[in-house]
Amino acid sequence: MGDYTLRFVNRDVVYTVFQNWRVSGSEYRVGVVIEVKGKAVVLKGNADTQIGSLMSLETNKKIKNAW
Repeated sequence: MGDYTLRFVNRDVVYTVFQNWRVSGSEYRVGVVIEVKGKAVVLKGNADTQIGSLMSLETNKKIKNAW
């Protein structure tokens, strides 16, 4: 199991880029959640066309971890 997200705000709109997976069931998802005024829309990504990984941000000292 793994979950990575990168969240930022631009003009009261919250963007959350996500990458998560579950070993059981071989589930893997990537995409972006866009939140505006309490409503959220999920834009599902195509894992087959994914370039790079949010996992590489884990050791970047310029990015603040929320945990």
